[in-house]
Amino acid sequence: MKVKASRPEGAQTLTGTLVEAGADEVRIATDGGEHEVSYDDIVSARIVAEWDVELRKKAEGSKR
Repeated sequence: MKVKASRPEGAQTLTGTLVEAGADEVRIATDGGEHEVSYDDIVSARIVAEWDVELRKKAEGSKR
């Protein structure tokens, strides 16, 4: 997933895997570690598909 957040220290864009969605914040695992982002700080968020993985699964399934 990709999350754009506006924080007091400045804007931040995080790309990684959603670890947890709690009542007040989400936790995202990135290459730089895990980050907690408050829902109030999220400007935008979207799913980032790993197409190479999905296409590989599809190709392996069609060989059977």
